[in-house]
Amino acid sequence: MIYASEVLAFATSTLRELDFVFPDDETTSHRENLTMLLHTLPSRCPRLDTICIECLAPTLSLSFLGQFEHLRTIKIDIDQDELGITVIDPPAIRSLSKLQHLKLLRGAKLPTALDRALFQPGFPSLADLEVCNCDIRDVEVLLSIASSRTLRKFSMWFMDTGEPDAYIACLRTLSDIGESLLDLVLNFTFDPSDSHPTAIAHVILQGLPSLKLPNLETLQLHHSFDHNSSPIEISLNTASQMALAWPKIKDLVFEEALIAFSIESLAVFVSSCSNLVDLHLSNLIVGEIASAYSLDPTIICLGLQRLSIENPVQNVDDAELASLLDTIFPNLTLYNCHIGENQNVKHHLSELQRCRKEGTEALDVLERFSVDSTDSEIDAEG
Repeated sequence: MIYASEVLAFATSTLRELDFVFPDDETTSHRENLTMLLHTLPSRCPRLDTICIECLAPTLSLSFLGQFEHLRTIKIDIDQDELGITVIDPPAIRSLSKLQHLKLLRGAKLPTALDRALFQPGFPSLADLEVCNCDIRDVEVLLSIASSRTLRKFSMWFMDTGEPDAYIACLRTLSDIGESLLDLVLNFTFDPSDSHPTAIAHVILQGLPSLKLPNLETLQLHHSFDHNSSPIEISLNTASQMALAWPKIKDLVFEEALIAFSIESLAVFVSSCSNLVDLHLSNLIVGEIASAYSLDPTIICLGLQRLSIENPVQNVDDAELASLLDTIFPNLTLYNCHIGENQNVKHHLSELQRCRKEGTEALDVLERFSVDSTDSEIDAEG
């Protein structure tokens, strides 16, 4: 049981940071005690600039936070195993949106069916926003009322995407306010009962090029779907549009089960992203290409140092895949790379890099690899 007098003894005008973990044994008298405490705090510690709240009862509102005029940082349920326990109800949203100095809001869970008409533009100084476990339509409403033009980081975790139109609308609203955005995490969940995986994949392919963020540097994309299906290939045109949408991208994590780059569309994408340093892909589709020399020699990414491909879906052998990757990414730092389950591709890449430094033709190296591999197979059979 928390008694207001005990807490208020530590609530002074010099207090700058406060952490609250609320008990789960709520009673009527307990709730009344907490309500009185929460609404007394702003007058006792008016200079508070950081507050962390864990497990606030659903019968209590966060609207009291709007009375802390100097509040800069709000963290909600950040230490809980399940993100997004405490809901920010409409009165709390209106109250928080009026805070002139609020820069960071993390762990926000929104109620369902937010009405845009209930809110005025707000959050003028917000730079870092994280929302969790809510419907994407409600996220779009929150984004539409954010007037800040200094938003640097935005994270969405475990979003229920709802209808395809809601997904597209949210990405477009994010584009409208995202000119200053540097860091973006989008983690969506699709219900397999709503649509066929191919239809969902095409919605994603339509949405990503519309996410125009000219200064974005870090992007993590994850569209989860509880259904076994082969990924849809990203076309050359879509890859080009994605590169134009994120021209300053440095770090891309592309954990996608429904869509995937082909080796050709990946080459088109990275050739327009001169700042790209770190690339993580769940899948890469590699078709039957005669050789690395069939790729456009102008399509190259000199800056990439770290490459991770969890599941290369390939119709070529490891040596040929290594040659393709080496053509596109000649400056990889191999100890930072992960390609598939075995080490063969990395071994071939290492040999290609060594021979290039020594002036040996890569084609000769690949031919020698092929002969060595055949001899090893014959020895194993023998």
